[in-house]
Amino acid sequence: MIAAMHVPGASLLHRTPAGWKLLALAALGTGLFFVASPWILGACAALAFLAYPVCGLGWGRGWAQIRAMAFFLALIAGSQAWLAGWASAMEVTARLITLILGASLVTFTTPLSALMETLERILTPLRHLGVQPQALAFALTLTIRFIPVLMALAQETKEAMIARGRERAWFAMAVPLVIRALRMADQVAEAVEARGLDVVIEAHSEAHAEPQPDGRVDG
Repeated sequence: MIAAMHVPGASLLHRTPAGWKLLALAALGTGLFFVASPWILGACAALAFLAYPVCGLGWGRGWAQIRAMAFFLALIAGSQAWLAGWASAMEVTARLITLILGASLVTFTTPLSALMETLERILTPLRHLGVQPQALAFALTLTIRFIPVLMALAQETKEAMIARGRERAWFAMAVPLVIRALRMADQVAEAVEARGLDVVIEAHSEAHAEPQPDGRVDG
């Protein structure tokens, strides 16, 4: 039900460690909000799109990311144009397209196992605050896996509404999409619980616990 997005390859980006790619993605997401020129933001989106064939992923995968989010991009651009003008709408849309393409590029060129291991290492300091890095890394990785599935659900719902002649009824589209997404989330939660993830996480925590002088294990 939830397929991995990783596409094997030998490009420079494929060979770059997952940690560096996540750091570059975070820097890109932060830096874009300091750019106000629609032309520069448009150039960033174009470069992100060109990175797909350079990495051996082809034009189709890059275009598929934009096409799948077209409805939401149009909705955001339209509301932004109405509230702040077309210049602001172009800026916001270009930022979102760049981030969508960049995030998808990372997932296409990085095995999800490597992403999860990297996230767990990054989140390890949170252990002192009572957070389990493995559980949080798993949740974030699962979120990444959900992205293409939710995009497919949105596309299927949109096509169903068009077939009924209600392509302009945005609220009517949003309701079944949210219901299907919540239903799928419940199914995944049941599957995770059935596979004993809690037990795995507890065992992982106990393996890293420090023994006490009296023989007890302090988790």
